[in-house]
Amino acid sequence: SALFAQTNASLDISNYSTGGGSTIAQAVIARPDGYWVCASMRTSGVNDPALIALDGALGITGTTGLTATGDDTPTDLVATPDGGAIMTGVTTSFTSAGLEEANAFLVKFNAAGIRQWGTYYGGTGYDFGRSCAVDGSGNVFLAG
Repeated sequence: SALFAQTNASLDISNYSTGGGSTIAQAVIARPDGYWVCASMRTSGVNDPALIALDGALGITGTTGLTATGDDTPTDLVATPDGGAIMTGVTTSFTSAGLEEANAFLVKFNAAGIRQWGTYYGGTGYDFGRSCAVDGSGNVFLAG
């Protein structure tokens, strides 16, 4: 079965440990086959986004972590028409001269939880990815 899935049951999680610090849930989506997918922030020195798949009994069935040099915090997660997901958030990993403080990021995962692509957006100052959406054709929209 696919990594990403859905149920009508409610989900009450706030903290999972996946090794190397705590993992704090930031956003959750539910899929038709009984799985939950959680965008989380792993705290182990710096913040790194992680994607956690949970079965209907809330057992962890898979994790995908993203690591970079700075603090990276997910803020939203949406399902895509192909069974995958898109995560958005804020990163300090990709700042340089002219791109100061923080930038918004988007990362696309396929149905197996494998990263397909990632990008960041920003200028000077703080640019946060607060939420994202995907239409039926797979077009991605970012709000910050």
